[in-house]
Amino acid sequence: MGPWPFLVRRLRDLLQAIPVRCLPPVRPVLLAGLAISVALALRSQVSGDQLNMLARGWLFTQGEWVPIGMTTSADGKAPGGALSVLAGVPLLLWSDHRAVALLVVVAHLLGFLLLDRLLGRHLGEMERRLFAIAYWLGPWRLLHSGFVWNANLMPLFGAIHLASSFAMRRQPRLLVTLVHVLALGLGAQIHASSAMLVILSAALVLTRTVRVHWGGAALAAALTGVSLIPWVEEVIANPQLLPAGKGFPFRGLVLVLPLLRGLLLWVRFPSLLITPRMQRYDFTALLGPGADAVLAPLATALAWLVGLASLALPLMSLRWLFRRAKRFRIFRPTAEGRRWFVRYVVITFAAAAFSFAASPTTPMMWQGFAILPTVILMLVLWGGAVARTRWSGLVPRVAAAWLGGALLVSLLAAAGAPMYRRGGRQAVTTLLRQHHPMLYELNIPATTSVQVTEGGTFTPDVFLPNPADGR
Repeated sequence: MGPWPFLVRRLRDLLQAIPVRCLPPVRPVLLAGLAISVALALRSQVSGDQLNMLARGWLFTQGEWVPIGMTTSADGKAPGGALSVLAGVPLLLWSDHRAVALLVVVAHLLGFLLLDRLLGRHLGEMERRLFAIAYWLGPWRLLHSGFVWNANLMPLFGAIHLASSFAMRRQPRLLVTLVHVLALGLGAQIHASSAMLVILSAALVLTRTVRVHWGGAALAAALTGVSLIPWVEEVIANPQLLPAGKGFPFRGLVLVLPLLRGLLLWVRFPSLLITPRMQRYDFTALLGPGADAVLAPLATALAWLVGLASLALPLMSLRWLFRRAKRFRIFRPTAEGRRWFVRYVVITFAAAAFSFAASPTTPMMWQGFAILPTVILMLVLWGGAVARTRWSGLVPRVAAAWLGGALLVSLLAAAGAPMYRRGGRQAVTTLLRQHHPMLYELNIPATTSVQVTEGGTFTPDVFLPNPADGR
């Protein structure tokens, strides 16, 4: 007998030893994930990107609306002032930087509830529970649900995109199309990665996977255009605000490696292999230096082992998706629920590949946050397919093992990762050039590692004479 059959049989025996016969209900999973996200938000730290976003929100509370977004990877600023409003409203309710982190939690909750309702109705209880485990309690979502960052808002727009696209699969619908296109326009003002959703929408229309109400699309485009008028005026006065300067179009296609890096997100996002930055543990403040000396390297080793072992699941789900893609017919769409979702995931993969190829800069993990729900949906659809085979008994056992690993990785990061602790090794911090009322009104020096020093070099971009000079 060769080694592979032996290993497969041993793995199957190990999984069958797990005393789990069914998946946990959605409600306790939802409450557990929500509790962890809120705890993360209350422990969250801030650095340069966070201060830039908070500055926009703070100015909004002072009656000044900033009509430009955050710095893009190609330099310049994202268009529009929607981010200023989103960051400012929570600060009107609670004048603390963590109020904006809680906004991120709410955004993730809304996106999950939207997709939970959709999948429960059109796929079934099995896929609904799998999605709750793999997405809601997945470390990639959890660990990016509790701190201030505009990219962390993008999973909500990915959820809106998926749900509205499904609603347009049979016939054009004015209100749904209006919401769909408005989400694209608003998303573009939140984070530049929404360009991937625009490409995906175009692909869905060209392949007849959705049916657009052109009147609704025109109305949404007009409303988005009106909201961008102040930004256009700013750009005319200061052309340096336009994103330009880094890289060149289709850099990923020319150099290949950037494209491959982007496509690897389809393996990373459905796994438990989190970013190395979230594995820089320091438990000194919680447990003392002696315990930290033992636990920090142990936690790093555990996180890497669990993450690497979990890669088997996304690799198998990708293999399943590619097999289904062989039967893909571009101009022969289907309205049937399960087949439509598979079609949507296949087109999303193609749109993501095109986006990564066309990107003028090297794709980073945050560029895929807009499609995070869809990437996890691939894993869920594969799990549902396995559940309808003779291997069905392994699905709840694998899900239980996956859930245990996900909670381990997430809780270790919650306790010791730089973004969720104040001070310690490789702390998240920024050295500011000068004091500012915003720092103290939002309780930043008292709860984070941010410092104002003589050698400080950072100032939030919107506080500079020319915001284009700031990062």
